[in-house]
Amino acid sequence: MSVKNIYIHIGPHKTGTTTIQRGLWINRERLLKNGYLCPRSGSMSHSTIAHHNLAWELRQVRRFNENDGTWKDALDEIFHLNAPENVILSSEEFTNFSEQHIRELKNLLGSFQVFVICYLRRQDLLLQSIWSEITKNGQNVLNFQDWLKKRKYEKVYNDYKK
Repeated sequence: MSVKNIYIHIGPHKTGTTTIQRGLWINRERLLKNGYLCPRSGSMSHSTIAHHNLAWELRQVRRFNENDGTWKDALDEIFHLNAPENVILSSEEFTNFSEQHIRELKNLLGSFQVFVICYLRRQDLLLQSIWSEITKNGQNVLNFQDWLKKRKYEKVYNDYKK
């Protein structure tokens, strides 16, 4: 059976992506039995399906590690394992793609029907989650309102159009 559909879950950070990726990992055998492959190639962890390495490879990020799997490895896995008609890739790092990276990805996946899946968290709840995380980690001593005033440089979290 040939692969026809690739579903790319693109994150972004702090929108439950890790939970989705853990669910994909836990249910990978069940998904495979139902016609969905979550490739191990390019996935960074042994407890989640998180294809960060694939995104880093296209973006030429220093964190890319060939030993964690490349696009070539992922495509080999898809084709040589007699993959089902559906493949799922997931990484928050796909949200950092430029138009050039998207073109490169389109070239890699040109023969497939590609579906992009993105969940956007309400922006005020996203900012609260970021504030809570850094406060729990001891990186912040400001209350939420004061922290927001200092966060002017991170407009990407405040403006989904960007």
